[in-house]
Amino acid sequence: MSLIMFFTSTFISAAFAEVGEDSLEGTVYYNIPLSGLTSMNQVEEGKAQLFINELTTNKDKLKFKGKLIYNGEENVINVNGQLKRSKQRSSDIIIDVESDNALQIAHFAVRFNSPEKKLIINKEMAGKDTLFLYLFDKKTNNLIMFECPISADILSQFKKVNVAELESSITDSWEHKVVNPKLKKIEDIDINAVYDSDTAYKQVQYDFGWGVAKHKTTVYLSSNAPTTIWGQAYVNSTLEIEQELWQPDGTYETGWSVIQIGRYDPVTVEYQLYSYNTANRDIISKKQYGGFWKGDSLPSLGVSVGYGFISGGISFNKQVAIDKNDFDNVWTVKDGTNFPYTTSAKFSDTYLTEEDLDHKYECNIEVTTHGDEGKKMVRSKWDVSFYDSFGGNSLGSNTLYTYLYYLSEVV
Repeated sequence: MSLIMFFTSTFISAAFAEVGEDSLEGTVYYNIPLSGLTSMNQVEEGKAQLFINELTTNKDKLKFKGKLIYNGEENVINVNGQLKRSKQRSSDIIIDVESDNALQIAHFAVRFNSPEKKLIINKEMAGKDTLFLYLFDKKTNNLIMFECPISADILSQFKKVNVAELESSITDSWEHKVVNPKLKKIEDIDINAVYDSDTAYKQVQYDFGWGVAKHKTTVYLSSNAPTTIWGQAYVNSTLEIEQELWQPDGTYETGWSVIQIGRYDPVTVEYQLYSYNTANRDIISKKQYGGFWKGDSLPSLGVSVGYGFISGGISFNKQVAIDKNDFDNVWTVKDGTNFPYTTSAKFSDTYLTEEDLDHKYECNIEVTTHGDEGKKMVRSKWDVSFYDSFGGNSLGSNTLYTYLYYLSEVV
């Protein structure tokens, strides 16, 4: 994990040229609104100056010491960061720095032969090697931005880095670290496919004076079962996500967005069997769970099995004792005298992000046929809460369903 420390004193400013090998000039935007920022003309701007006392690299590590001056105040900066390969341009370097301090580095990058669309405050740097450093003061909502030439000494530190061997950055985006998200209202957010899949998505945008950054996460639910169940068979249900974002310059990224699911509110799944046009429901005899997710600890999995009359009736939703197979995460219903036809599971302390391969939650049930034969149905219901992973704010929830119709035959 990369670290950052600021020892506060106070700050000042200037324009867009390198004042000396260790002095850079930039712009400060004072007290920017965290919502509805459609033009930088809405805010007062001033000048900022950055003195670089030390900037060295060692493989994928960076050490940076300096002094930031603006508005008559000065801050001492002492940063340890991790160098990563830009997700958007494989020749560029993103410096990953994390901090819990009031003054945060929102964006730190070195771009070689900078494209004009990446430059916000200093278009004169187009086609040149450029140091990007954006800082945000959470106490004052001041945004301090540098897009400056790189001195020969500092450039040599980055030129010795083997960029191809660096880990790729999760994202080049940074707007979500500064302004608040605005939830996009989308009609018909749930889209049912033909009884075997469902989709829900959330989209937020971050309004800035030079454009809008948009983040989107799509949740896909897919379920499948045999067309005919003879005796016993598994019904499978899987929840996956897809993430993408668009930056104000029109750049498109996949594999990450600020919107995630899980963690703060558990993802839950419920199965229920229906008799449909027969006299009897079938039986849920086993439940299996799995998947690939992130989490700070082992997930806690809440499991319940409801019992009721096979021919319809009402589930008692009672907690029952179940066995767990430690090898493949399978629970088997113990009691053969009552007949479960509904069951649920809750994935707590976990979350999904597309940066992981095979990112998914999975919950399957074994159906045992019972009673008369004919067409029956199984419903899979998943409750999902979306949240802003940077700010921790809720973005609402959705329920996804699949309905699978199958021919039940008793062996």
